[in-house]
Amino acid sequence: MLFLTFLGSVAGMAALGAATLLACRRFGLWQAGLLALPLAVVAGLGLTPILAAAPLAGFLAGWQAERQRGYGKILAAASLPGAMQAGMLLLAPREPREELVAQVAGQLEATGLKLEEGYSVSQVVEMGLRLQPATEFLFVLFIVVLIYRLAQAGGVWLKVELPPAIPFRNWRPWDALIWVLIAGLVLLLGTEGIAAELGLNLFVATGALYALQGLALVRFSCWRLKVSGWLEVFLYLTLGFTAGLSVLLLAGLGLLDTWFDWRRLGIPSEKAAAGQDGQQHV
Repeated sequence: MLFLTFLGSVAGMAALGAATLLACRRFGLWQAGLLALPLAVVAGLGLTPILAAAPLAGFLAGWQAERQRGYGKILAAASLPGAMQAGMLLLAPREPREELVAQVAGQLEATGLKLEEGYSVSQVVEMGLRLQPATEFLFVLFIVVLIYRLAQAGGVWLKVELPPAIPFRNWRPWDALIWVLIAGLVLLLGTEGIAAELGLNLFVATGALYALQGLALVRFSCWRLKVSGWLEVFLYLTLGFTAGLSVLLLAGLGLLDTWFDWRRLGIPSEKAAAGQDGQQHV
């Protein structure tokens, strides 16, 4: 039931954001914005703050599309509500969080939950709350991708043009993201308090993006080698069942791909000029 509720929330946010983006392109940016911004306020105050990200993301994506920006810059601008939400979570007082940790941990322990020796339920819950800013930012970024894909599908029917989305196999973040990863690591190891919390979340969020880059490299390799669909699905299932190790491996592959450019996305070619297999960024 909880999973179905989550899927419904994701679908609703994606549909709301896509409708906002299409309205911006069809009826004009500011006309649609007059509806999108109050809708975000109502959703954020009346329901839950994360829902406010959907119409705001759609509006920001429409703004960048009107400025004739590419796919990467559209997604980066549309993910700003997620970054703002993450910032507010970082600045939230610690006292209520400590009370919440004790409450949630007590409820989980009451159900008979036991962890491996050396870990406590309270520690796991506390770490989950510490990583909530990074988690919410990545969730909003995921919603933004769904918003854009859904808007593209609806745009065909409404005859609304949007810049083409990048195939996942050609996806890579901007090279400057490495400095965000380094900054997060420095803050995590060299500071305390809210600065260390910021460093932890920066490190986790950028690490997740590099893991996605590694997964895109795997997808590219399967596509280039013409691996059968069933074998590719089995590979992804294997990565899913070994999530702890595979995430580290994929993040390492993503970092190495940034330096070595194994997919040759940064080399100009006729395909790159046609916008097919050239350098692709978020």
